Amino acid sequence: MQRTCYDFGQYYSRVRIFEYSDYSDVKLLKFNIYGPTKLANWFISINKDGKCDNYFANTHYDLQNGAYPLIAPRNESFPDTYVTKRHDLIKTVFNRTVYNSTVQLRNPLRDTWFATVFVERLTADSKSKKSSGGCNFYLTTWLDYQALSVSLTLTLDQPLQIILSNNESIVYAS
Repeated sequence: MQRTCYDFGQYYSRVRIFEYSDYSDVKLLKFNIYGPTKLANWFISINKDGKCDNYFANTHYDLQNGAYPLIAPRNESFPDTYVTKRHDLIKTVFNRTVYNSTVQLRNPLRDTWFATVFVERLTADSKSKKSSGGCNFYLTTWLDYQALSVSLTLTLDQPLQIILSNNESIVYAS
C-alpha cells in the first residue's frame, strides 16, 4: 500500500502588492516542498479594489527554486558578484483581463521555492494612472502537492533494529 500525503498549509491570503519603484516594493514569498512529488500546483489570484476601472498595469509573479528571483524590471544594474541568471525561473504576467492562474510543475525539485510579486509601474502622466487613483492590488496564492512515499531498502551484515520517526512501525533486519 502506497501512502500519500497532501500539503495544503502554504497559503497567503490578501497580501497587498505594490507598484514597482525599487526592490523594496516587491513582495517576497516562500514555499517548501518537503518530499518527492510528481506534481506541484501554485494557485494565484490577483484582486483589485478601489478606483481601478482604467488601470492597465501588469502584475508579475516570478517563481524559482533555491533563492529569491533577482529581478530588474527597470533595467537596474547589479554588482558583478551577483548571480543574475539562475535556472528554472518561471515568470507569470497577469494583465487586466487575466487574474487567476495555476503554475503547474511536474517533478519539481524538493526544497524551498521563492516567489517575487509586484505590479508594473506606470508613468505618472499615463492616462490609465491618472484616472485610477486609489486602486489597490491584492494577492492570494497557495501551493499544494502530493508527496510520494519513499521506500527504503537496507542491506546489512549484522542484526539491527530501526524505529521509524512516526513511531508506528518497527523494521527488523537480519
